[in-house]
Amino acid sequence: MPRFMLFMLPGITPQEYAEGPTVEAVEAMSRFNQQLTDAGVLLALDGLHPPERGRRIRVDGGEKVVTDGPFAEAKEVVGGYWIIQARDLDEATEWAKRVPLGPGPQVEVREIWEMADMPEAVQDAGRLSKAPPAQTTTSE
Repeated sequence: MPRFMLFMLPGITPQEYAEGPTVEAVEAMSRFNQQLTDAGVLLALDGLHPPERGRRIRVDGGEKVVTDGPFAEAKEVVGGYWIIQARDLDEATEWAKRVPLGPGPQVEVREIWEMADMPEAVQDAGRLSKAPPAQTTTSE
């Protein structure tokens, strides 16, 4: 069954993000998370600290450059995510529509690339990796 990542885009100011969620928001999100768990579709979920506590790595002139957050060019901050299994994009979208949202926040739904989705040459190249397979456990 395909896996999908649902990105929470909070749509709030950096100050509001840094202050963290309200008790009511956490309670509503916990109820939604329980629905995912009860339906057996939830594989993983987590909230993310604000960009001020993150870093980006890029290449500039052949050298790796590390930039501390916040990132001025970021237009939409990812506040958290869920990884779910669903039959298709429509079912994943139906789950995303259940996320408790007010004005401003958005949820983006994206299917996760599976190695089987790739051309055979890419699959062969991927078999060279010693990396462990993707985790499919629920985070608490």
